Amino acid sequence: MSNTPPAPEQDDAAQTEPQVEALETEETEEAEENNLPANEVAVEEIATLKKKVTITIAEEKVVAKRDEMFGELGDTAQIPGFRVGRAPRRLLEKRFGKDVSQDVRNSLVGESIGEAIEEADLKTLGEPDLKLDDIVLPEAGDLEFSFEVEVQPEFQVPSTEGMEVELVKLAVDDAKIDAQLDNIREGQARYEKTEGAAGEGDGVVAAAKITGEEIAFETPRVEVRVAPSVVEGIALPKIGDDLAGKKVGDVVTIKATVTDTHPNEDWRGKDVEVELTIHEVSQRVLPTLDDAWATEAGFDSVGDLRDHVGEQLSQRLEMDQQKNLRDQVCEKMLAAADFALPEDFLKRHTAQAVQRKAVELMQYGIPQEKIQELLAELQASAEEETRKNLRLSFILGKIAEEKDIDVDESEVNARIAQMAAQYRRRPERLRQELTADGSLEQVRVSLVEEKALDSILGDVKVTEVDAPAEEEKKPAAKKAAKKKTAKKAAKKTVKKAAKKPAKKTEE
Repeated sequence: MSNTPPAPEQDDAAQTEPQVEALETEETEEAEENNLPANEVAVEEIATLKKKVTITIAEEKVVAKRDEMFGELGDTAQIPGFRVGRAPRRLLEKRFGKDVSQDVRNSLVGESIGEAIEEADLKTLGEPDLKLDDIVLPEAGDLEFSFEVEVQPEFQVPSTEGMEVELVKLAVDDAKIDAQLDNIREGQARYEKTEGAAGEGDGVVAAAKITGEEIAFETPRVEVRVAPSVVEGIALPKIGDDLAGKKVGDVVTIKATVTDTHPNEDWRGKDVEVELTIHEVSQRVLPTLDDAWATEAGFDSVGDLRDHVGEQLSQRLEMDQQKNLRDQVCEKMLAAADFALPEDFLKRHTAQAVQRKAVELMQYGIPQEKIQELLAELQASAEEETRKNLRLSFILGKIAEEKDIDVDESEVNARIAQMAAQYRRRPERLRQELTADGSLEQVRVSLVEEKALDSILGDVKVTEVDAPAEEEKKPAAKKAAKKKTAKKAAKKTVKKAAKKPAKKTEE
């Protein structure tokens, strides 16, 4: 791949006459042996990092391929009245002409696409967009067809020379232990039906009606929480505010815009109204943070449980600091290497950005419910997040390639075991689930990118700094909160548990 930065995008007027680059491919061994002409290939820029490739296959090659296939068919075809291999060509053409034409077309197209991409030196993304059924093999003359393909961006890997990052001095304190205990309690929450109003974090069962331009959809049952949620693939990050205080029988109407990556193409980009008629409200009840709960978890007291959580957080502290350093390097490299992305490629990979974030949050032991809330918020701005993640992936992928960085199966298994331990799950079961939803490959990619980032950290200047003042104020604020009533403290715990992990993932 060339390291030359991509040229700036032209305006519409400058693009009205796209440049077409004609390429003459090298003749294949077969073409040389049979003295057949090489294919003609023309490459046209039709959009940002998107090419249209037109291939012309000379009539001589079409005839030669047709003769070759009829020759093979004649050796094996069984025609009544003729011995095998003795049937005349005209009978073979009459009986098998249509099928042979399709085989000739498929063979010529398949062979020529790979050759054209290689000879044009196109670093493609994904498979070519080819409408094979629209390609008709002519009875006479050349075979010409086109396909579209997206190509990788060209950019210069940012230099790390002189790069400086800050290592924030972190320590495990009561506030961090409290936040982790809140995470554990959220993961063990139970739901009890209530006739009262829905509160933060509660569960709601409702009938949903979705309407918009040429959209009329109804379903008798959806389950959401009084928190950022997704209804039929539509991200509703503010739904918690709309549902708070509502009871059974109430109707809530929410306006939203469907993302361009929604599974239903007919819904994409449209403004809709989501009407929810509440049928059930279930109050979320967190386990009480007392000695009885600690005993159930295998500890003698809450104090022992807190000590254990503190030890776990201390062990994770280095990982948190390393992640913070990596994030700083990523931001600096993104700022230094600004390049365009293919728009269709960007849209296809928006879901991958959400999946990537889910894997990252799982590594930190965030409760599944909280992960779903954060992903619902992420979907509302998924395209911009995807654009950032894809650019970063291209940069780190190029660095990993240049430095020959890879991971083996044992490293992947170790990471899965680490994630499984966070949820007290069996590693093999978690691996099956990651494989089923397509996240396993993302685990592998994350490990490669971490290695690439760590290789860069060895070249940058790291300066230790104290944690921001806000970090020091949290313990005092926590002590003040404990003086509130049990009901208010519970609400405070839920609210802080909803905010704390989100902030952590952004560091």
